[in-house]
Amino acid sequence: MLDVLLPRDTFRPRPAPTRRVVAVLAMSLIACACAGRQKEIDTQTIALQQAASGGVVQGLMPGDPMPGSQEARVMWVTRRALGSMRYLADSVGKQYGIDVNKPPAAVGTQEYYGNAARHPEVRRYFAQLSLYSADMRDHAFEWLRQGLRSDLHQTRLGGPFEAGMFRGFDARMPGFKHAMDTNAGAAAEMVRFHDYLVSIGGRVHYSPETQDVRFERLSDLTRAQEMEQHARAAFQEAAQYAARSEQDGRQQLQEATRLLGGS
Repeated sequence: MLDVLLPRDTFRPRPAPTRRVVAVLAMSLIACACAGRQKEIDTQTIALQQAASGGVVQGLMPGDPMPGSQEARVMWVTRRALGSMRYLADSVGKQYGIDVNKPPAAVGTQEYYGNAARHPEVRRYFAQLSLYSADMRDHAFEWLRQGLRSDLHQTRLGGPFEAGMFRGFDARMPGFKHAMDTNAGAAAEMVRFHDYLVSIGGRVHYSPETQDVRFERLSDLTRAQEMEQHARAAFQEAAQYAARSEQDGRQQLQEATRLLGGS
């Protein structure tokens, strides 16, 4: 047997941070509250913070009246767009039976690499994540755009403001779709990685005492590392959308408020 030890800092794959994208964008948009201290603005500021931390569904249900002031309306329509995104991400995840932010506990552990066949939940999670990501890629923006159009019509903030909001919204579509497509591919690669580990399971050994994984063949270890590294690169590419979204969110806010001031 080759004395080949799998490094302990093995990558723990994560899906594209959909919630993080929403939270980051929400934090950048909270700057709208600086326009004034009216009660409506304070109320919308709190609601916008809740949209990033969990109070989403309630805000999308009937009984979410549109405020009167222009500044509060800007935050209201933004909050509902953010809430819709998070609500959609969570509800689609439930349809596929997964929480995209919580992969199975075994993922990335030494014990999993040595006993992949004992963890079918890992394969199922990534198979469903791939389907989830493809579904979001193909349908999310159409659904969100319909809701945004309806809310913007109610606000009557003016054609230039509405055009600016849609311009910022549409500018995100290619990046979002690419991120979801990349995430779907990375999840599918993790399914193939799992199947490979299962196929070589008789030549991989895990020691509960030392929590080490040893491969009998160097070629098996090399192939496993290559597959995992490929999936890691794809997940990281998808995660870059979160960083880009933070900057894009600030720019969209500046554009929207500028158009509001000129309307």
